[in-house]
Amino acid sequence: MIAATPVSMTHVRSRAFRNKVIQGLALLAVVITLLVFAPVWFVMATIGILGLICLVEITTTNVVTDFLWDDASAREIVARFGMIIITVCGSLMACKLYASESQQMLLVFYACFVGVTVTDGAAQLSGVFWYRVFGQRTSMAFGLIRPFKITSPKKTIIGFIGGVLLGGVAVIIVNLVAGGGLPWWFTVAIPVCAVGGDLIASYAKRKIGTKDFGIYTRKPLLGEHGGVLDRGDGHWFTFMVIGVLSFMFM
Repeated sequence: MIAATPVSMTHVRSRAFRNKVIQGLALLAVVITLLVFAPVWFVMATIGILGLICLVEITTTNVVTDFLWDDASAREIVARFGMIIITVCGSLMACKLYASESQQMLLVFYACFVGVTVTDGAAQLSGVFWYRVFGQRTSMAFGLIRPFKITSPKKTIIGFIGGVLLGGVAVIIVNLVAGGGLPWWFTVAIPVCAVGGDLIASYAKRKIGTKDFGIYTRKPLLGEHGGVLDRGDGHWFTFMVIGVLSFMFM
């Protein structure tokens, strides 16, 4: 067997990353079309269905190997229930914000959705951009420092900074387009919550013993993007936290 050369491996990674970006943009286009043109009840039903799929993924990922949780550790069970709480509260709060008669609360919904989506995408692209611009040596010296090794070894400091900055810019743009009305701290709170939700989900997956959320032992529903919860973990957590703060202080 001929070992893969560094060049061929780099080409494979680049192609996989490019496919992931294309798939992500396609999914985003579908979601935006849904939010713009679909009736309120349909959007809420879709949010509910996505929430249910996430709950199935949480409760069935690796459940066969754990024999219906009999062999699961206490930390794994706590991790599963923690993700269940975040998913239920986040999906309910998302529906409450979207169905609210207050235009300000609807603005909160869009700010959360756009802010988290941009934060997630920018966090991944920032690391790749830094690596290609400054090279491997500089990246290893600073750009690819991993401050979250315990929960998510692949998260880098450049990805974190890039995600939070661009996510904050996205929130500002949404607020300006809508004519203002959001508190200034949303610019920081939404991207930070997005990263926090992702880190919590990564920690839960490590305790469950899986790389991606999926139904039973099958492949994740979204292929290279993982399961539905792998794309929605930051959204659910952000909707839960920002939604509660919005109804309390706005």
